[in-house]
Amino acid sequence: MQFLKDYPRKKITLQEIEQHYLLKDYRELYDFILSLIEQEVISPIKSSGRNGKKPSLYKSYRLKISYFRTQSSEAGYFDFLVKL
Repeated sequence: MQFLKDYPRKKITLQEIEQHYLLKDYRELYDFILSLIEQEVISPIKSSGRNGKKPSLYKSYRLKISYFRTQSSEAGYFDFLVKL
């Protein structure tokens, strides 16, 4: 997840995700993308179109910065509680 957090742009392509995470096969990539969508880490950019495979995925995704802000603020709060 650190890769997505440190990614310099708000938009990421399916190909960039696939190249970085090096998953075994397409089905594993599909499940991974769906889990990121369900966790609200990314959202599909519908205008980018689909990749033509079955099951299909969108070609581009928008990173939800709010997800990472929430994660970092929760971590900061936890650190604060531990110091007490």
